[in-house]
This record gives sequence, C-alpha cells and structure tokens, in this order.
Amino acid sequence: MVGADRHEVQRCVMCRETCLLAQMKKRGIETHLGAKPIRIEADKVITEREEIPADLVLMMLGLTGPLWLDNTELPRSSGGFAAVANILNVIKGEAPSHNFKAELICIVDTLDTGIVVYRSEKQSVFLPTSKLRHWAKRAFEGLYLKAYRK
Repeated sequence: MVGADRHEVQRCVMCRETCLLAQMKKRGIETHLGAKPIRIEADKVITEREEIPADLVLMMLGLTGPLWLDNTELPRSSGGFAAVANILNVIKGEAPSHNFKAELICIVDTLDTGIVVYRSEKQSVFLPTSKLRHWAKRAFEGLYLKAYRK
C-alpha cells in the first residue's frame, strides 16, 4: 500500500474500529463519545456525563432523516431515512417491501493523507493513511462541491 508501513497495516487489521480513534489521538484530537450533549456554551460543552472545557467545538450529529417522514408510516433505516423503493410502493398502494442495507464508506482527510473507513453489517475495514487517498478525497470534493460554488 502506498504510504503505509507494514506495522501500521498490522496494527489496523488488529484494531479495526479503534484505528480511527488512534489516528485522532496521534494528532492530539480529543474525543468524547457516547454521551448526549445537553448544551454548548462559549467555553465548554455540557453532556449528560461531564463538562468539557473547549476553545473550539466540532460536533457531528447522527442522521435523523427529513422531518416530513415523521408524518408517515414508512419503515426507516437506522439513520432515519426511507428507501425510495418503499415510497414508490406506497404511491402505488402497495405495502413497503424493501429492507435497508446499513453501510458506510468514508475517506477521512487528515490534510496530507487520507484514511478509508468502511463498515457494513458483516465487516469493518480500515485502510491506513495514504497520500493517494488524500488526493482522491480532494478530487471528489472538488467535483461534488462544484455545483454549490456558483
């Protein structure tokens, strides 16, 4: 693998889910997972478990799906979304019949390298840092965001 040493690959194969957290720790990024945030103040975040002093807060909330979906009986994914096929079923007067496939693929950009994370119900894959993945993420973002930069 380009940009990955043999030991990093071995560590990542052994630790899978914790590798991304290890990369964040290596970069001095502190994480607080699994506690619901209560409020954010100018200099701290208050969760159900603790108060965390902060100069800068980056927060990633879980997906919940569109609000209009709350007024329907369509089955939802764990992220709160309805399958297009199920919406079409309902429009045709049929019962929703499609199941959801829960998976995630992401290239985490660390400004000079990229890390691929893939998760499905059957497996988790973590590919170690690579400059090639950084440039792939930059290219994708450039193409994707082009429509919004007009």
